[in-house]
Amino acid sequence: MKAGTAKIAITPEGVVDLSGFGAREQPSVGVHDDIFARCVALEQDGRKLAICSLEILGLDFEQVDWLRGELAQDGYRPENLLFCGTHTHGGPAVQSLRLCGTASPAYEKQLLKAIVKAVREAGKQMKECRVNVGAAPCALGVNRRKPGVTGTQLEPNPGGDTDPELVAAQIRSFNGEPIATIFNYACHAVILGGDNRLVTGDWPGAAMEKLQSDGFGLTLFLQGCCGDVNPVIRGTWEHREKAAEMAVAAVREALEHASDAAEGGAAGAMYPVSLPLLPNPSDEELRARLDEINALAPDQRGFAEWRDLIWCADVINAPEKSRRTELPIATGELRIGDLVIAWLPAEAFSAYSRAIKAARTPGKTMVAAYTNGNIGYLPTAAAYSEGGYEVHDAYRYYAYQMIAPESEDLVLETFGAA
Repeated sequence: MKAGTAKIAITPEGVVDLSGFGAREQPSVGVHDDIFARCVALEQDGRKLAICSLEILGLDFEQVDWLRGELAQDGYRPENLLFCGTHTHGGPAVQSLRLCGTASPAYEKQLLKAIVKAVREAGKQMKECRVNVGAAPCALGVNRRKPGVTGTQLEPNPGGDTDPELVAAQIRSFNGEPIATIFNYACHAVILGGDNRLVTGDWPGAAMEKLQSDGFGLTLFLQGCCGDVNPVIRGTWEHREKAAEMAVAAVREALEHASDAAEGGAAGAMYPVSLPLLPNPSDEELRARLDEINALAPDQRGFAEWRDLIWCADVINAPEKSRRTELPIATGELRIGDLVIAWLPAEAFSAYSRAIKAARTPGKTMVAAYTNGNIGYLPTAAAYSEGGYEVHDAYRYYAYQMIAPESEDLVLETFGAA
């Protein structure tokens, strides 16, 4: 097997809206740290694969389709391509999200061209390689769904679910030189909050730069199933550095105990699945909500009113998008010897990661969320009765309808993990 790498800057060339937080004052006012598209290309027996780590919130499916079409000209099949958003909340708006920044067509063009360039450049620098993989615990993440008297709150819940395992793989040349390091961990990239207006890769960006500068080769972070997991420390640039140090320490520990991925093929697979959708309120109910909001003076409207003003109108005006019964998507995985990189195009809860890992090779399985698109939150079935932001609110930013609780088993069944 051969591997090559490339790293292309995707820092915006001017001011842009940032994505990830609603009600954020826009646009950006500068750059704290450059952001990048990082790529590892692999080739074996004429089969070409590419793994891209992108310092953005995520991609729309239309953008993924365009990338696949461009790279098909270079011999890449769709199932062998991973476009993984680190889910930084300090990156330029790219996905179509209501009230979370307006995407710039010029920046979208810059980003997509940079991703294609990264894959192509990586494919020109191939070396024979070996792969080691290991795992270690990391304490950076904390569950963020806290039960309360008025329902589930978006607050730290130390007793709640997380996936504490960080999995790291290192690709080395036959003479032992590190070519690339890839690590996967589930923790939102939200050290900086909605008051930050500087472009930043947040803690994953700092961790990747630290590992590369310390001789680990080009380093890629694949964000895990962190839909219900935030960093245990938040708020300042110093916290960002501390969080990065925690991740770097876990990567080092994982690789100290790494073992060779068994010799074998490198190949991808995609698993189509249709997820059921919950019905929206009727047009009459939505119009009543709009009348309620419009009866308020603008200065009396909270953020929920401004959000619903847009969402209700969108649902009424686009029945072909808002009155569906199912949403077709695909999950998938790359296998590189014993290393498995499973992926989901969603903001999945940490329970998905644990279930998929249990159905694959212990300590050698990564689960990358926000990959090849992003439908929004993918809660567990149990979370629907618990309520909270991820179940009741977030889909009004992301989409038109919320997926149904049955989606959990359907997604896990694609990996034989239900």
